[in-house]
Amino acid sequence: MFILLPILYLSLQVICASPLPLLIDISNAPDGLQLPTCTCINQRSLTDILWSCFATIFACTWLSVHPNMPGPDEKPWKIALQRLEIMFWSIICPEMVICWACRQWFAAWRLQDKYGGLGWTKTHGYFLQMGGFMLMDGDEKKGILTIHMFRELLNEGRIAFPSITEVEIEDRSKADSLAKGIPVLQTTWFIAQCISRSVQGLITTEVELITLALAALNGILYFLWWNKPLNVKCCMPVFLLHEVCEPVMIPSYKPKSKFFYFLAEWPQISSSIFSSVHMWFLNSLGCLTGCTATGIITLAATCALPVKKALVELLKLPFKAIKVLFSRLFDLQNRNSVNEGAIQVPTFYAPRIADHGLIRVNTMIINIATVIVAMLFGGIHCIGWNFPFPSRAELIIWRMSSLIIVIVPCTIVPLIVQVFVGIQTITTTFNAFLSVFGMVIYVLAWLTLCVEALIALRHLPPGTYAVVKWTAFLPHM
Repeated sequence: MFILLPILYLSLQVICASPLPLLIDISNAPDGLQLPTCTCINQRSLTDILWSCFATIFACTWLSVHPNMPGPDEKPWKIALQRLEIMFWSIICPEMVICWACRQWFAAWRLQDKYGGLGWTKTHGYFLQMGGFMLMDGDEKKGILTIHMFRELLNEGRIAFPSITEVEIEDRSKADSLAKGIPVLQTTWFIAQCISRSVQGLITTEVELITLALAALNGILYFLWWNKPLNVKCCMPVFLLHEVCEPVMIPSYKPKSKFFYFLAEWPQISSSIFSSVHMWFLNSLGCLTGCTATGIITLAATCALPVKKALVELLKLPFKAIKVLFSRLFDLQNRNSVNEGAIQVPTFYAPRIADHGLIRVNTMIINIATVIVAMLFGGIHCIGWNFPFPSRAELIIWRMSSLIIVIVPCTIVPLIVQVFVGIQTITTTFNAFLSVFGMVIYVLAWLTLCVEALIALRHLPPGTYAVVKWTAFLPHM
């Protein structure tokens, strides 16, 4: 993947059209005739602008993201889909990915602080919380060793402290200096270009401004995940230190009360009732069908039932999609649990390892940091307040959308303070509803900016194609 990008870039720079043959005979032209000449100016093209932006966005949303470990038997296509999902959220709401990375950074920092005397670093903390240790009972996998399980089993003396070193963890990781350096160099180069164009008074496109905002957030993301291993696929086994005993057979439990027994068995009972009614309906339908009008109407009604059910399911799809989107957004901000016996941690998992008081403090710090990052993200778009747009309406849309991205994160601050203090009133419920509504408006405004930036490429001012004169920044006489 890292080799394809330089090859594609070089191909764009090397490939060019061959010169056309001179078809006009100018040997007999008059002496005073002035022939037209072509002066080649060193300029960039629209392809160069889009290539630079897309390469930087790819570096910010694919190469810089450090996902949690996949399952032992996870298929490659599922791993790729997981990376694509993270890439999708990195583009739609990059500040929420920053929130996820910040929660993991806090957890790794706390683990280093707790077990640093035994040689653990932040890399060990990341490796533990991303599902790097598998609890084993002989040859049986008991599930991923979570932070809480690790602390309890270690205090009870049921496991030995893992002896893996930071060098061994980095050897499992696919993130060497070159892999980490490519996204850093690409984003740094792009930011330097944007700053240089501003200094020299050159025009910057709206697409470049959006890419600049993503690149700025990528710097924060890379700082938080610098010590996190990348693309580790093999867990380290941690064995239980006790004798293997016969497994205990747990009998199935049935409630003593007939009412609760009826509730527990209701799915099977309702399924049997439905099957009986269905068979009776089909038998009755067989008796009624024929050449009579009643049989034809009954048959039409029977055929209409599946169509009606399909239409209802089709109408439910948008609501299901919205439910899934909000569920994943909630996971980005609050997913801190792992199912017992799971062989991998969830995609957006980040644990809590402090007591109740410190959890509230850390949560408030992370939420405030996310709000600041979101406001910074919107503030960068406000740089294009006076950019040249093809129409006055597009300029107003850009300004309004940029203001929404800056203002909406501020509406979450009252809810953060109320949760930290522990106030549970009707005002808290209203602020929670306002935050959810503001999140939807925020995402819509951000998507509007993306669409507006692409539409504005249809008519660019001539000064947009001028390139930066780097020699102007060098000392010369």
